[in-house]
Amino acid sequence: MASFYLSVNFLALVVSASSVKTSKGQTPNVGFVFTNFLAHKGYYLNVTTVGTELVQDSFECAFKCLEKDSCLSFNLADLDDNIDNLLCELLPSDRYTHSDKFITNHLWYHHSIASPCSRLPCQNDGTCVPLYRTNSYKCRCTKAYTGSHCEKVDNDCSCSSGPEGKQRCKIGQLIFHLQVMVA
Repeated sequence: MASFYLSVNFLALVVSASSVKTSKGQTPNVGFVFTNFLAHKGYYLNVTTVGTELVQDSFECAFKCLEKDSCLSFNLADLDDNIDNLLCELLPSDRYTHSDKFITNHLWYHHSIASPCSRLPCQNDGTCVPLYRTNSYKCRCTKAYTGSHCEKVDNDCSCSSGPEGKQRCKIGQLIFHLQVMVA
């Protein structure tokens, strides 16, 4: 069953003559819904599903995801049931928003919508949040950084706990370390 794992690099679906509201992409009043799914072999996004389907190939699973507005990605695996069915898990999230739940698993292929987040634009451990409607993104910065790409040090005084009771503090561009002694 090697053919079902072909990447769904571009997928288009004509839905109807009426406009369809979806988070993926839309041409108003034409009813054309589109998205660009990228396959990640050997990866699984471990989040709660918004639906589970038995399908024949990755294209059918992609169409199921397109039909459900809350679907932003899907996991796909071969069931080894001798009936050529694949298990398609429709997911309400993506690998960017839940990167901590994007795990390796050789039985699965994860398919996510192409996003500018794939270029890893956020610096200093910032999290990239895709904005699919506009094909753009926002960076969610950690406490210590600001800026559109988390590239600027936050000018407010803040401290964060470190190993062995050490504190890392900064005021403006000055960064200093404190050792907290427990008597």
